Amino acid sequence: MKCGHCKEDHQSVDEVRVCAEEHHQFPPSRASTLTQIANHGRAQSTPYDPERKAAEASVRRANPTPPEKRLEEALRADGSMKFKREEKIYGYFVDFFFPEARTIVEVDGSTFHRGQTVRDGLRDDVLRANWYQVMRFSASEVISAPESVVAQIAAVVKPLQDQHRNRIGQARNSLDINGSRAASVRRREQERKERALKRKKKEKEWHYEQNRPTRSAKIQQSRFEEKFKFRCTSCEREFVTTRDPWPQCRKCPELPPVELICSGRGCGKALSEDIAYRFCYRCDPHCREIRGSLHGGVSEFWKTGRHSKGI
Repeated sequence: MKCGHCKEDHQSVDEVRVCAEEHHQFPPSRASTLTQIANHGRAQSTPYDPERKAAEASVRRANPTPPEKRLEEALRADGSMKFKREEKIYGYFVDFFFPEARTIVEVDGSTFHRGQTVRDGLRDDVLRANWYQVMRFSASEVISAPESVVAQIAAVVKPLQDQHRNRIGQARNSLDINGSRAASVRRREQERKERALKRKKKEKEWHYEQNRPTRSAKIQQSRFEEKFKFRCTSCEREFVTTRDPWPQCRKCPELPPVELICSGRGCGKALSEDIAYRFCYRCDPHCREIRGSLHGGVSEFWKTGRHSKGI
């Protein structure tokens, strides 16, 4: 039974392991039968480091072999097929990849491909199983007749490429249920704006809930520090201060009692000590707006709805 490393016959798994070490290959993983190692060869070995493989592909991309360089120049001279060099597909780096046609072209005969027939066959099976086409050309064929190789590639790639482009064009020009592609774009843009508004609203509500304790404390403090207007019963002096504690006139030495009065300009009407408002009924802006709306029609301040609650 042939080995995947030296292509010679071995009688046991231990002989295959020794052969792998002699050829400086990674040791094969544990296999139940010799058939698996013979069929898969180096595919049963520990895989390469991805970073190392990417570095090697970058070097090969910058310094291609003479057959690869000749084929690349011929493809660029043709100019009708889009391709990539040393593209990574399922962990494998391929020589030429045509993305629109999902076609892979390999140039055999270089030092990199030499002696890897078993592994290349396994890689082709993996790629074909994932709906990729694999085409292989020898280095001598590419060097001697590059135009013939390009023609063979174009015969496979161009029909698939045209089919892909037609499908993309039909998708772009297709009409949706609203009548046109522009309407579909506007609808998606409107949906995106609505989602953004909902997201901002949720964020605003979240911040509102997070800051509620702090805001309530500030409101209570502002209510506690609300200032009222007072008048001394002895010297008739008016001053503004807080109610807690109950103030006294600082100008009079005998500390006479003071009374709470309306904060309206020029009013001076005395208010009850247990009242919580700073204005009397006549000077209260809220009551004045209600009277204006009842006698002279609805005022502009009332139309805004700022005082419409609780009526």
